[in-house]
Amino acid sequence: MFIGICGSICAGKRTIARYLVDHHGFTQLYLEPRTPSETDAAVDSIALSSHSSLSTSGSSSRQQVFSSPDELLEFITKNWRERWVTTDIPNEGILDMYTRRPFFLLISVDAPLTRSNCMKRRVGIKIAQVGIEEVVYSQGYSMDGETAAVFRQAGVRLRQFVPPANGLIHLEKPEQHT
Repeated sequence: MFIGICGSICAGKRTIARYLVDHHGFTQLYLEPRTPSETDAAVDSIALSSHSSLSTSGSSSRQQVFSSPDELLEFITKNWRERWVTTDIPNEGILDMYTRRPFFLLISVDAPLTRSNCMKRRVGIKIAQVGIEEVVYSQGYSMDGETAAVFRQAGVRLRQFVPPANGLIHLEKPEQHT
């Protein structure tokens, strides 16, 4: 059996693949990283792209890397009775190649709430990395526990902006007007 997992960024593709490896005896298959020109050519199919890093916590012996989708497919075809999983489906053409095999199953994952938290966490990490000390917001600002921990560790303060009752905001330095 060969399972391909696709979905949006931070939808949980790698988590599902890791679960199949850790609990059901699957081996994770990867494609070697693409060159920048190949990545640029695949920008239109970003929804299908789920290129993973080669690290799989606790599963490093249950993975194989292939230089091309054709090489991966040739290997899978010869070993179709074993359990294989990949999150590397870089475009629709590759997906079409895989779906022509009767032992292929595609799982499409989308988890908008997780994605939202994941994106907030990424932004939170970038805020901490560039040294921003204070985040000022005007509407409600919610975040998951991991993002809050990143802010605490980096010393980033959150402050809600509340406009004055008269609606006037003086942008000059107050000491210049005294």
